Amino acid sequence: MSKELKVIIGIGIVVIVGGILLFRSQPQVESPGQPIDGKSLVRESSHMTGKGDAKVTVVEFGDYECPACAAAEPAFERLRQEYKDNPNVNFVFRNFPLPQHQKALVSAEAAEAAGEQGKFWEMHDKLYQNQDKWIGSGDHKALFLQYATELS
Repeated sequence: MSKELKVIIGIGIVVIVGGILLFRSQPQVESPGQPIDGKSLVRESSHMTGKGDAKVTVVEFGDYECPACAAAEPAFERLRQEYKDNPNVNFVFRNFPLPQHQKALVSAEAAEAAGEQGKFWEMHDKLYQNQDKWIGSGDHKALFLQYATELS
């Protein structure tokens, strides 16, 4: 066997073995699991517009500092207003502060504190409507306190 043929066979073997290893290392597509139990998403303490036993429940996970969340909020607000008198529809908001947003956790805490006063949705709206102001502020906590005072 010539030296060239040995090299070509060697390269062929390396390519085939490499292809097999590459194919086997690809992540396997998993089948979707069971649907999430509604009780895991909506709790008695959840902030909701309707009742927990409504036929339709929309659960929104949001971060008050997230620009995409703020951009989507007017659409959610329109839906909440459109279905506010419908007992079959319930909107739930779950705080989901993202770790890359420095003020997300404290803004969620401000909304929760307002919720303790029965003003969750009002603070929720204020935080999204004024997102550009408090994110750029050096004293965002003072703005949160101002919003809370305005709501009381």
